[in-house]
Amino acid sequence: MNNHPSWSVYVLTAFEQFEALYGKQATKKRKLFNGFIKTDYYQYFGSKK
Repeated sequence: MNNHPSWSVYVLTAFEQFEALYGKQATKKRKLFNGFIKTDYYQYFGSKK
């Protein structure tokens, strides 16, 4: 994202410490369930041109 500030990033993962690993707090975060598996959908919005 640093090289392309206008790009957005979307991540679907069951790893609970993803934000700490990625080094940035998500713009939006949604909790989802895949059966009984809790997953998170992280949205990092890029800047508008």
